[in-house]
Amino acid sequence: MTTFSGANLLLDRCESGLTRVILVIAIAALLSIVGLVFTSVILRYVFNIALIFSYDVSTILFAWLIFLGLAVAERDGAHMGIDIADRLPAKVKTAMMFVRYILLLAAAIYMCRIGMALFQRTGTQIPSLRISARWLYAALPIGFALLSCSYAVRLVQLLTSRKRSDPC
Repeated sequence: MTTFSGANLLLDRCESGLTRVILVIAIAALLSIVGLVFTSVILRYVFNIALIFSYDVSTILFAWLIFLGLAVAERDGAHMGIDIADRLPAKVKTAMMFVRYILLLAAAIYMCRIGMALFQRTGTQIPSLRISARWLYAALPIGFALLSCSYAVRLVQLLTSRKRSDPC
């Protein structure tokens, strides 16, 4: 086993473990949203009782579900795109993928910075829950930080796989 393949294996294992944790959290959030909204609808229309906090909790959980799902979707290749690189020569495709990951990593880091600024500026409280709105806005920088890590892993894997295949 070469150093590059060992590093790729370690990165892949770490990313797989993190993906499993994210998936467990996402499944729990999705089930909670469905259960909460279902309960809220039944209580409102059958028993004429309103769960005041149901909208706010489901909004927070939905935001976390979306932003945590960014990294998982990247790992699975589920983001939308156009597959024109498959028709290009191998070296051009590798160069194009390198530029793509650099640009995506820069955009994700920038969004993480924007999210941190938004998180730090937020001082409001969610009235129905009496908690800080930061719980909602924290999903943005954390989600994009995870996405940045995912792009960084792809970039390292792209670079090490190219070096492994070079005869020099």
